[in-house]
Amino acid sequence: AYGDGKYVIVGDFGAVLTSPDGVSWTAQYAGTFYSLNAVTYGGGQFVAVGEEGMIITSPDGVVWTPRSSGSWELYDVVQAGGTYVAVGGQLATSSTARHAAILTSPDAQVWTLRVLAAEEPCTTVANGGGLFVAASSAQSGYGPGVVWTSADGLTWQEMDAPAFLGCSLAYGQGRWVAGDGDYSYDPRSGMGSLWTSTNLIDW
Repeated sequence: AYGDGKYVIVGDFGAVLTSPDGVSWTAQYAGTFYSLNAVTYGGGQFVAVGEEGMIITSPDGVVWTPRSSGSWELYDVVQAGGTYVAVGGQLATSSTARHAAILTSPDAQVWTLRVLAAEEPCTTVANGGGLFVAASSAQSGYGPGVVWTSADGLTWQEMDAPAFLGCSLAYGQGRWVAGDGDYSYDPRSGMGSLWTSTNLIDW
């Protein structure tokens, strides 16, 4: 993410790196060893999300404060119109059912659960065309994926989407673009997919 005159990258085991130019990087202490999956900048602060519901905020990318959100794995976060949206959920295990989770906050400090559904975890969220849009892939690519839409971040509607739609979502020039795919330990194998839509219905 970029803001406050610097770039911020987050990653495994609470890794945070900052750079003024994208060339020289400085490691920062985030105060957590949970892996961080995504970071955004908005409302004058950086917000990063990750494992075990971890949410941390920082005005400058250097000093970070932990926030509480719940116990979900969080995969992505975005801010628009004064509202932060974080998405994630939980994969099915032998003792727990799968579910998707969408949380919102006006300040990135206090978070409210808006969606808790028996779907695959939401793995990406974006804002564009007056909408927040979150997406998840069908398990192992079988059956439809799911897209959640909201005009205000508070009330969400669900619709089916292509099975592979949950890796990355972006909006520009009146068009939504989603990327997803398989991967393996051999970087030369696996298959990626790109999907585009102008209405979130036809892809």
